Amino acid sequence: MSKIILKKEINVLKDLLNNLDNFPKEKSPKGIGQLSKIKFSIIRYSLSNGKEVNVFLGEPKEKKIDKIPAIIFHTGAIPINRGTQEFNIEQIYKTANSKPNSSLVKILQEYAVFFIRYSDEVTGLVDSMGGEDLYSSIEIYDVMKELGNIDTDKIGVHGISRGVDTSLQLLKSVDWIKYMILKSGAYNFENSFNYRGNNWFPALLFSINLLDKKEIKKRSVINWVDELPKNTPLLIVNGTKDCRCDVGEARAFVEKYGKINPNIEYVEYDDDHFLKNYTKEYDDCFFKFLKKFK
Repeated sequence: MSKIILKKEINVLKDLLNNLDNFPKEKSPKGIGQLSKIKFSIIRYSLSNGKEVNVFLGEPKEKKIDKIPAIIFHTGAIPINRGTQEFNIEQIYKTANSKPNSSLVKILQEYAVFFIRYSDEVTGLVDSMGGEDLYSSIEIYDVMKELGNIDTDKIGVHGISRGVDTSLQLLKSVDWIKYMILKSGAYNFENSFNYRGNNWFPALLFSINLLDKKEIKKRSVINWVDELPKNTPLLIVNGTKDCRCDVGEARAFVEKYGKINPNIEYVEYDDDHFLKNYTKEYDDCFFKFLKKFK
């Protein structure tokens, strides 16, 4: 069972203003204004395997209800020279500045969003794409219960890119996920290597042997669809021009998983990995789906 060791509120706005050389130069009031509505914290918690890990938490400063719903956020691959906390803060700041009405900014004002770490340079947790790093996601449920202000009957998961695989491994491992939103993910890593060639996740080369066919097969959800729950609602979104994740993998997964789970919504946009030309359409789709579970 996981236990909270430390919870520390951090002043993201102060850190950003003191270190603007490391962040985008746009100092738009709309971006700063959006972030001022959100409280950020770092929580360190112990895992049942003896390791410790930090999680970055964003939540609304003004809570309209006693217990708020939560979203577990699995981001894409983290550059190997960036800390997870720094990466997430910069990601949120960039989004708040350029797209103040985007899904990421909005959910931080309505939900407790837990930004999961796949690795932790402080505690020594290593990203192994679903090895011991998966405990960070599995045992965050104990952290939510201990915090006391999280509605543990309303926990969703949002996975992007590399985070899609971790999200589905979590779905296979627990029974408390209410819904899941997956964006621009890979579902068959054996195919992904051929599709991307040398343009693969450099951050992961340091954590597992990507040439080990057994390990790659084990991490490809297309091979264990029958182990997933048969009724969890999923929204899956991919771009048809994605040069990082083959849209064919998403189509094959939806076709296979859809035979045992009728609660899948699948959307495609004629765009790349980031769906940057369809931001509004994606956000509308995102919130239309999310409203079903409030």
